[in-house]
Amino acid sequence: MNLALLARALEDPKRAQQHLDAAHALLERALGPDSPRLAPVLVAQTEILLARNQLEEARRVANRAYELQQRLPQAHPDRGGALILLCELEVLAGNDKAAADHARTLARSWEKHPFASRRLEAMNNAAYYSLRAGDVDAGRRWARALVDSAQPGSTLHLYGLAYLGRALVDGGEPRRGLFILEDLLDRTTEANPQTIDLFGAELRRSVARGLIALGRTEDRGRARDLLREAAPAFSDDPSIASHVAHELHALADE
Repeated sequence: MNLALLARALEDPKRAQQHLDAAHALLERALGPDSPRLAPVLVAQTEILLARNQLEEARRVANRAYELQQRLPQAHPDRGGALILLCELEVLAGNDKAAADHARTLARSWEKHPFASRRLEAMNNAAYYSLRAGDVDAGRRWARALVDSAQPGSTLHLYGLAYLGRALVDGGEPRRGLFILEDLLDRTTEANPQTIDLFGAELRRSVARGLIALGRTEDRGRARDLLREAAPAFSDDPSIASHVAHELHALADE
C-alpha cells in the first residue's frame, strides 16, 4: 500500500494500480475474498481507475468496496465511504439523481459517525447532489442541517448557506435566496477579487438564477455578466457547462 501511495504522489497511476492489484491479491489470499479489510484497497483502486478514466471498472470495484464495507459494524468510520466515489461515477455518467440517492444514503448512515468532519462532509454532499439533481426539498433540508451543524464562518458553513440560498431560489423564493447569496458573493469577492474558484462560480450562477427568477428586465444584464464570469470554472463539468450555456443563450435571445 505504501508503494502505491508513493506512486500516486509521483503522479504515476499505472504503477500505483500495479501495486494495489498486488496488495489486493495478497490480502485476498490471507483474509479471503469477503473480508471487509479488503475495502480500503478497493477504494484506492477505484480512485486510480477514475484517474485513468476506466469508469466501468471503477464502478465495479467501488460497488464491491461498498458491499464489503456493509459488513463492518454500524459505527465503524469506514462503513459506506465508497458511496462518495459512486456519487462521482454517477455524475460522470450523467446520472445526477443516482448520485443524489447515494449521497443521501451516506449522509443518513453517517448521522452518528464518530468524526464530526465526516458527518459534515456527508451533509455537504447530500445538499449539493440533491440540488444538482433538482430535488429542491431534499437539498434545502440537508443545507439547513449543514448550516445548523457546521462551525459558523467555516468553509462548510458557507457552503451550507450557499446551498440554502440556491434552494430558496429554485424553490420559488428568489428574494430570500438572494438575500443570502448576495451577502456571500460580496464576502468571497472581497476576499479574492481576482480569482473565481468553483465555489465563487456556483455563487455567481445561483445569484444569476435568482435575478432571472425575479423577472425584472433591469436585472438581466447583471445575470448575464455573472454567468459569463462563472462559465470558465465549469469547463471540467460538461453537464453544468451545458446548463450555463443554455441559460446564457436564453438571456441573449431576449
